[in-house]
Amino acid sequence: MIIATTPLSLKLIGGGDSALGVTIHAHYRIVIHRPAAPFRDRFILRHRETEYVRAISDVQHPLIRNTLQYLRVRDGLDLTVISDLPGRECPPALTVALLHALHAFREDEVNAEELARETLIVLAENSEQPVAPFAAYASAYGGVRRVDMNGWNHYNAATVRVAPERLAALQDRLLAFLCDEPSPTTTDNRSAHDAQVLLEGDEDLDRFGQLMHDPNLREPRYEAALQAGALGGTFTNDAGPGFLVLYAPPDAHNAVRGALDGLTELPLRFCPEGSRTLLLDAS
Repeated sequence: MIIATTPLSLKLIGGGDSALGVTIHAHYRIVIHRPAAPFRDRFILRHRETEYVRAISDVQHPLIRNTLQYLRVRDGLDLTVISDLPGRECPPALTVALLHALHAFREDEVNAEELARETLIVLAENSEQPVAPFAAYASAYGGVRRVDMNGWNHYNAATVRVAPERLAALQDRLLAFLCDEPSPTTTDNRSAHDAQVLLEGDEDLDRFGQLMHDPNLREPRYEAALQAGALGGTFTNDAGPGFLVLYAPPDAHNAVRGALDGLTELPLRFCPEGSRTLLLDAS
């Protein structure tokens, strides 16, 4: 049996060719074990539903089906998906978790770079899902990351080295809300490079909040948060469910929550680790 765990990511600044963000303590956990001998010719898959199939082509969940096909899994297995955000699906993090668990189950050696690249391939097979390079790389590597395109379909995931006390202060100033309605899209010209320089330096952290402000974003929820004291923020939905992430001084948090009382707040804690295997049991 193996258990693999993969964190979700929040993109804070940037998009397209360059983005900066962080992984958080909201995870997918994939549990895989080999069925008893009479059932080793079938796949038992538990996600939002439960599937019992003999052929991968019959699997209904597209990401699970595409991942099994990509790795050319032949033998049956029992696979369970556990999510910290039940009822919501985050395709990049889920795909990283599936790949990591299946590789570990087969005793393959795989690193974060390989997991991220394979995730983009699997996501590209499903036309309904965004490819989301930042989310794939961030979930695979973990921590505060800046992800840049480096050539055609090749990305570089750089660690953003933030002093521990500064990172704790940033965490204390961010709020995240789940959005059920579609998130707006804008042309994001904010610089991930400038954001990295600011975080790694000692400039007033509120400058980061101001850098998060998207002047092109004209949206009632965002404008309400600004009026309540938020300095900046962003909608992010390339990781699956929509999030509204806001930077606000701690003394303005209650006012921001009051202005967004129709949205569900996600308790925010940064996760320094990327996708990893929790248990390997050959028995």
